[in-house]
Amino acid sequence: METRREGELTELTVYDGEWSNGYNPATNTAYLRISEQPFGTDFKGFSVAAMMPVMRDAKVEVETVNEDGRVLNRFDITREGLPERYVILADPQTDLPISLQLYARVDGAWKLAGGAEVMEYNVPVHPKLFVLSYPADAEVVDKGSADDRWRQRYQRGLVRVRAGDFEAVLRDFQVTVDGDVFAIWTPGEPAGVPGPEAELRDNLGTVYLREWDSFQAGGDPCAWFIPLKPLASRPKWYELVVQPEGVSVSFRVTDPVFTPQTLPQYPIPKHERGKPAFMWPFTETELRERHTETLESYRREHGESR
Repeated sequence: METRREGELTELTVYDGEWSNGYNPATNTAYLRISEQPFGTDFKGFSVAAMMPVMRDAKVEVETVNEDGRVLNRFDITREGLPERYVILADPQTDLPISLQLYARVDGAWKLAGGAEVMEYNVPVHPKLFVLSYPADAEVVDKGSADDRWRQRYQRGLVRVRAGDFEAVLRDFQVTVDGDVFAIWTPGEPAGVPGPEAELRDNLGTVYLREWDSFQAGGDPCAWFIPLKPLASRPKWYELVVQPEGVSVSFRVTDPVFTPQTLPQYPIPKHERGKPAFMWPFTETELRERHTETLESYRREHGESR
């Protein structure tokens, strides 16, 4: 897949049957093993019907249109809470898109943001197109190697604390560019059963709100903490207090993993027996919306202004 702006290649993505790999000329960066599916989506095909299962909360309006003497199905797709809209023209016989337009909501109006003017299928291509090439001086970011390092860190643990007759282990502790904190620990309640037994504090006296039901950590308890107010500086230390098996345990973190993005950096989900599987359900846009909703809900409840 080639993305171009005014004729210039801005991004190249190649799916080789196992992994998606890409190259960004603007930053001269190659991204290897981005995902196990083309476009990062588990499409079972390229028909509109195959795409729809991944469109959560989609509202679809369908009509028949005549484009240059050709009868086509026109799909107008929006998703609840997202400022984006897709308009797809598809062949009524094959259900395959022949064009796609993506619109973004700007100042209350839909503005064209991208898409594909012409989509063709079964076009003969040379095998060399599926071999990713990039300059020798390009920075290489191997997502697969990063995932392996993450799993090693997870298995080793960041902090271990004896508590009664068991050992509590802080498995992961990531701080994003917004100051959000994502933590995973064992032992404790199963993932997806959050309780009031997790509290976060730091040396700056920051008030952290815990977001609920945010992500699943392969059977381990996890939490997403949001600072009530933007942080002017990085804390020197964090303290996570949890209550696994009814015993209060305190983890002191002086060397967290800082993530220079809004989203936490977790491995591509793998549902292999005996190995941790991590699910992150939000896009960056959805995360920011959830972030805003949590803060506004707290302020309404406590009668606070921004």
